[in-house]
Amino acid sequence: MSRAPWSLAFCLCGGIAALACQLPASAKGNAGSVEGSGPPAVPVAAACSAEGVGADSAVAIAVLPDQLGAFCLDPLAPPRAYGASDSAPLARACERVLGPGCVDERLHGLDRVVTLRYLKANDPEGSVEVLLSRFEDTEGAYAHFTQRLLGERDPLGLELDPLDVPGAAVLESGNVIGWRGRHVFRLRYSDARETLDELLATAEQYLPELARQLSESLPDEAGLPDPMQKLPETERVPFGVRLVLGDALGVAGLGTSARGYYRDGDKRWRVLAIVRPDAESAKDVLGTLGRRPETKKIKGAPFDAVQFTERRLPSEPHVGWVVGQRGNVIYGIGDEATVLPEFMPARQEARVKLSLHEKLVKLTRIHLK
Repeated sequence: MSRAPWSLAFCLCGGIAALACQLPASAKGNAGSVEGSGPPAVPVAAACSAEGVGADSAVAIAVLPDQLGAFCLDPLAPPRAYGASDSAPLARACERVLGPGCVDERLHGLDRVVTLRYLKANDPEGSVEVLLSRFEDTEGAYAHFTQRLLGERDPLGLELDPLDVPGAAVLESGNVIGWRGRHVFRLRYSDARETLDELLATAEQYLPELARQLSESLPDEAGLPDPMQKLPETERVPFGVRLVLGDALGVAGLGTSARGYYRDGDKRWRVLAIVRPDAESAKDVLGTLGRRPETKKIKGAPFDAVQFTERRLPSEPHVGWVVGQRGNVIYGIGDEATVLPEFMPARQEARVKLSLHEKLVKLTRIHLK
């Protein structure tokens, strides 16, 4: 597992645990303590209930369970909600919680943020920071999840442990990022007394179960967005999926697309899927691609198909695509950019890239399913 720490901000709808916790010795207000005997355990009502921790706590309780395993709400860090119907505007979450990453989240339709912290029962030095981001729809939430998870990285270079939760979640470097419906959540365990190796071990011990409980508490909304469900599973790389909002391939009018990452031996490629309302509008998309100057129609193909090179930055390799239509879905087979350096000998390139014929064969297999 990678040892590089995450630099993610955390925002999540939080719940109130019902477990007994003990405040640090420096905590104030421990009435009834006897000099020299140390502070007594803080009553459950004071440490692990919504009473006295702020109005935003009711928001958290309505979403999350009353407890997350062996952790309870930190009474000195009550939940904070940011959104149109909350006590603080969403813009303040961008300033105080999300930082520069808020730009991407707003583009994906972010409409609410909640933050909180849980303390480990009877050992408040150990804590879990929780962040929940809610988006306008499932597509926006899943696009943000896959952007955070993968982005422009090669999925084969990721060291992730999948977690068994409703929706999806992974553990990476002692942190969790997960998705369900309109929500994306993140968990981070911390304890100033532990070394990095100890932190990673403790996170692996506690966070999977906390992530499961948290995900189960979120609304059971629509499943995977339609374009993601169209991607083939055969030969797909683990964690090799991404949903991209906006115009696919940089072409106006193409809309949201799903990207799958695939491998067979040394050969690497991507699959593109765009879902349209009906076959006629999908045909219009293929027509739009066909009118580009660099696009060529593939003669002799068993279905309407075109080939072209995706326009990329001068420092990035050219990516060739073969695209065709099947009903209301546009499918494409393209080169894997992460394995194509700017300068690569033709012989080496042939080992990792699919030829035009190979791309057409794989596209045909998709059409025949």
